[in-house]
Amino acid sequence: MGLKLLTKRDSHFFVIFLLIISQFINFGLASSVNSISNGNQKSAISPIVDDPIEVNDVLNPCRDLFVVDDIVICQNGYGTILLNISSPSDPTEIQTSSELAKNGMPITVFNKTLLFYELGYGANVSLKKIDLAGDLNNTIDIGFLIRASLDLILTNDTLYNIYPKGTDTFYFQIYNATNIDNLSLLGNSTISGLEMSYYPYGLEFFVHGEFVYFISDSKNLKVYQINSTYQLDFLREYSFSQLESVYIDENYLFTCDSLGIQVFDHADPGDLLYISQYDISNARAIRIVNNVAYLTSARMFTTLDLSNINSITELDHYKLRYREDCELNKIEMSGNIAVALTKLYVTGTETSKYTGYLYLFDVTTPDDIDRLYPVKIPLFDFWTLYPIFLVFIYFVAPAIVIAFIIVLGIRIAKKKKLPKEEYDVKPNSDDEKNIDSSENQMEE
Repeated sequence: MGLKLLTKRDSHFFVIFLLIISQFINFGLASSVNSISNGNQKSAISPIVDDPIEVNDVLNPCRDLFVVDDIVICQNGYGTILLNISSPSDPTEIQTSSELAKNGMPITVFNKTLLFYELGYGANVSLKKIDLAGDLNNTIDIGFLIRASLDLILTNDTLYNIYPKGTDTFYFQIYNATNIDNLSLLGNSTISGLEMSYYPYGLEFFVHGEFVYFISDSKNLKVYQINSTYQLDFLREYSFSQLESVYIDENYLFTCDSLGIQVFDHADPGDLLYISQYDISNARAIRIVNNVAYLTSARMFTTLDLSNINSITELDHYKLRYREDCELNKIEMSGNIAVALTKLYVTGTETSKYTGYLYLFDVTTPDDIDRLYPVKIPLFDFWTLYPIFLVFIYFVAPAIVIAFIIVLGIRIAKKKKLPKEEYDVKPNSDDEKNIDSSENQMEE
């Protein structure tokens, strides 16, 4: 009887002890989550804590990305950072002009020339340039005043500039840039109906030949034609599902939106002819080299075979893991290196997201992508293991306790049902023989 009571007492103690321990573990995990969450609210750190990055943490909001040979130019609302990627697995920051480093206004790059302007106290600003093939600390003042720009584009012999006139009305200027040190105004148009982005502040457009394409904040594509007097004539507006970017490669125009990419024949920009599409969630940007497309979507970098434009097929892809808390956005190419920059995130109430984070991929063999940078990304971290702990505490541990109680109850119930004879002490075989022989003698 004492043994039974001891067994029951020990089982009850074990159950209570297990429940108390599980609650302590849960409390500790919750405290850790709160502390990490609070820490993230204070500062946005590198998403890869095991391999902290300093030189490519480009702050936010990310505005643009340019690549010239081994120089990556990351531009945001607070400044411009130049990186040397001659050793792709170890990008290093290039010390450059303090004026450029502090410049958060739009910049433009063509060949080896980088143009930016220094915002002054008035409406006009001074245009400056840096020769990327020369001294990067040598800022040259062109001595030309230009209105504060929402975006700039420099081509071989032309400079395009757009700046606001009112809430939804803009001036679009075209300059002769054959001699970059002696710009002359060719035309100034007033256009309306565009919506600029306020975060980051600007209005994105690109130029191809005599046509200008605007991507407004409503995610629509508006096409204008430059006439003989360098004024813009409206041609057509195209609607997309959250249009992110547009890219032209020879005879084809590629659009990236939330549903994937679409391919058009742009022989007549006023009447784009649909050719094909490739479905992928949240396509962001695309670049094309030798019939291979390099595509960034929210959580993947993908290479595509365009040899048959009517049937686009995947060659390979790199998918961001749970540990990589960012989304890919802009992309540029530097030889066999694909340079991708992450998309802007806004700090939330519980966690901080990241922007301006650099990814480098070796695409020497497009069907075998090799991530060069970041070098190391851990497979597991606290956020990966935390759900496993929760499942164990709230489901597995209680299930074990319940199963233990059920099994213990069944055993106790079985013991109570055993017949009384099984508890009696039975004589051994020798005693039985002695008893039988004694009985036989008595009978005789």
